[in-house]
Amino acid sequence: MRAIVIEPGKKAEVREIKNTLVELQNIVDGWIETTYSLDDNVCVICNDEGKLIGLEPNVEINGAVYVGTIVIAGLTNHGTDFGDLTEDQEKRYLEMFKNPKKPTIEDVKNDSYIYVYTF
Repeated sequence: MRAIVIEPGKKAEVREIKNTLVELQNIVDGWIETTYSLDDNVCVICNDEGKLIGLEPNVEINGAVYVGTIVIAGLTNHGTDFGDLTEDQEKRYLEMFKNPKKPTIEDVKNDSYIYVYTF
């Protein structure tokens, strides 16, 4: 699938990657988490434990701080599967992340939280 990969401190780039769990885990260096900080047909794939294990701050997207390498992928099958980004999406997100503001460690701390539920 064609997706945008953003590594901390590097320019965003379009890559052709395998649409498999193992490939995505290798890219983000751990368990994956999918968030929907962008438009309806795009998701951000990141390391689920990135903030807990101290991965390097990467980018902030609509108020959410991401650490480690992230993948911006399209959504298919009514939003249930990962897929190719459209050419327009590629252009839009490459421009958006051309010179992103890198979050600080303090930004990461302020964006980190754990929910505890008791019954």
